[in-house]
Amino acid sequence: MIEKKSTSSSEKISGVLGWIDFAREAFSDRVEQVLAGLLDTVSQGVENIVRKVIRSFSIFFFVLLGATFLLVGVARVLDHTYQIPGLGEIIIGVFIFSLVLLLFMVGHKISQK
Repeated sequence: MIEKKSTSSSEKISGVLGWIDFAREAFSDRVEQVLAGLLDTVSQGVENIVRKVIRSFSIFFFVLLGATFLLVGVARVLDHTYQIPGLGEIIIGVFIFSLVLLLFMVGHKISQK
């Protein structure tokens, strides 16, 4: 006689738990992949921002340094030309002050519109 192979309830529960474990592992692996990708993207974004900030700060610093040497040089040339000590620094100071005042007024006028 042919015997029927019956599955017991513990085998059915074991099979269901196996599928649940498989689904849980697959889901957690996918979540880990998504989080790793997200962290990698954020890391690259932060690195790019830091690189741009450092580049901008470096450019600003060297432009400021160059402008300082240029203005000091022009002040010394004016001192030598007019033979009055300190006159070059006064002229350059008035020029810088006037330029800043003009830029402030233009910026204020633009912001009122």
